[in-house]
Amino acid sequence: MTDLEAQMGRLQHPERLDGFPSLSHFMGDDTEAAIFQKFDRLSARNLLYLQSNLNELQAKLDDLDRNDAERGALDAGIRLSAKAYSDLKAKAKWYTKERESAGVINGGSRVENEEDTIGADAFERVELHKHIKEAMRDYRNFCPIRAILVVLGADLFSRRGLDSSTRGNGFRRSLESSAISIEAILLH
Repeated sequence: MTDLEAQMGRLQHPERLDGFPSLSHFMGDDTEAAIFQKFDRLSARNLLYLQSNLNELQAKLDDLDRNDAERGALDAGIRLSAKAYSDLKAKAKWYTKERESAGVINGGSRVENEEDTIGADAFERVELHKHIKEAMRDYRNFCPIRAILVVLGADLFSRRGLDSSTRGNGFRRSLESSAISIEAILLH
């Protein structure tokens, strides 16, 4: 595109600034010009971080479960909390109110008796669940997008081991299985 053509385009659409607005308009008009980076390295790193974070959260949850199993044999309240999330949340809420009324907010420790210990454990478990829920949402949101980029950006012939003699039906089957895989990931 020459400077004159660019100026004419700007004169026809004065509301579009040079930069992202005009480039996105151009890419929208000419789909062959719509080239985007996949950021494979960054995507892989992000996925590794997400998985590492989930592994850490799972290890914390496993530790809490082990502690509850040891103490739960003697305490019906712990056994109930293991079966009823509403009971666990109620204990965590009670513990939070107790801490606030005692002037211990964010960071202070006040575990004086068994009831406080159970409340503190319930609070820790509910907070951990919040972190797990958020991390799982991030992971689930990232994975389908990554799968689609891999399939769309990959050379299906080399990736699936297809040679030139199987390009007809083999290529169609590989595209169909890729579409099915993406659909399964998105619906999961």
